[in-house]
Amino acid sequence: MKKLLSLIAALLVLAATLAAFWPVEPAPQKTVPPRDLTS
Repeated sequence: MKKLLSLIAALLVLAATLAAFWPVEPAPQKTVPPRDLTS
């Protein structure tokens, strides 16, 4: 069980590190107007 918790903790740290260095707003592949989502 401790190994699983350690793995999850390591993944959280990795995700936080990637999020810190990743571009905040990467260029979207395609832009979809909000009105198309409600139709």
